[in-house]
Amino acid sequence: WNLLKSGKQSLTCYLALVISLKVMTIIFCLLFEWTWGTKFNFLHKHPNPENVLPSDLVQDEKIYLIDAGLAINCGYPLVLRPERQVQLILSFDFSAGDPFLTVHQAAEYCQQNNIPFPDIPVVSEEEKACPSDCYIYSGEDMPTVMHFPLFNKANCGDAEEIKEMWNLYSTARRSYSKKEIQDLLEFSKSNVRRNGDQIIAEMQKAVEAVLKKQQE
Repeated sequence: WNLLKSGKQSLTCYLALVISLKVMTIIFCLLFEWTWGTKFNFLHKHPNPENVLPSDLVQDEKIYLIDAGLAINCGYPLVLRPERQVQLILSFDFSAGDPFLTVHQAAEYCQQNNIPFPDIPVVSEEEKACPSDCYIYSGEDMPTVMHFPLFNKANCGDAEEIKEMWNLYSTARRSYSKKEIQDLLEFSKSNVRRNGDQIIAEMQKAVEAVLKKQQE
């Protein structure tokens, strides 16, 4: 019996080793060929008589995709397409680290691509560590941005409590309890409730601006 049991254990170890080697081989091949994110380009050789599409999108058989969050960890570029005529953006920042990073990156992106976007002032380290719950950035003939840091002095108190919350909800954590998820949702909801009047006021301004343009 002991001999049979030992043989089963040896077989299990052998199979585990074979599977591990196969997985490692696949990973090394992927690293060598760098095929992650490679997708067939469905627009390859698509008719493009008036050059409506960028040439790269119709000439290349494959396209290579990466997480857009590596550039801007928020969807500003898609929202700011001119045809959308966006008047008001509610920006809920859930990124770890600098709570103003995404909105600053959005401003830089818009400046580089000649897209109207309000100026975002430089924020001190003290403000980053303990931000307010709502910031409003606006200007003429451009969308207004209402920026809501997730953890702030209104729902946490001071910088130490904010730091504790970020440590609790670390990106590196693999799972959260039901209570922790509910608490996190409440933090986000409370930011909206406290600033409900300001949100409505900015929405009214946006509607009035659109109506004024239509009358001109």
